[in-house]
Amino acid sequence: MSFFENEDFEKIIDGYGDSVPDGYVDASRSFKVFEEFTEALSVLNIDDEQSRMIFMMRIINMIDKEDELSPFEVLSASTYHIINLLSICVGFKEDFMETYTNMMYEHALPELKKDGGDIPYWD
Repeated sequence: MSFFENEDFEKIIDGYGDSVPDGYVDASRSFKVFEEFTEALSVLNIDDEQSRMIFMMRIINMIDKEDELSPFEVLSASTYHIINLLSICVGFKEDFMETYTNMMYEHALPELKKDGGDIPYWD
């Protein structure tokens, strides 16, 4: 099962700039997710492994809060920020995407596969 159908992708590819929306979605909860995600990014020290792990834990914890944010809402905020960060990186270094994906394929993914997907944790 997919959330989006092929027709949805075709609409994006064809452009929808001058079309009339089919409706609106209440994004007030999504705003809170974007705000919390931005706060987590603002205190992230990308050069510190512990800070990076705390960042990931904060994002995961957003799913299980009192206001019961859905995984979809957290995933939407995550992908929004990822796309924006990648766009900025490409602006600084034209072949950034190629460099990044090569690094993932050549180093990170083989390490994860070798470790069997095990990530240490502490209680």
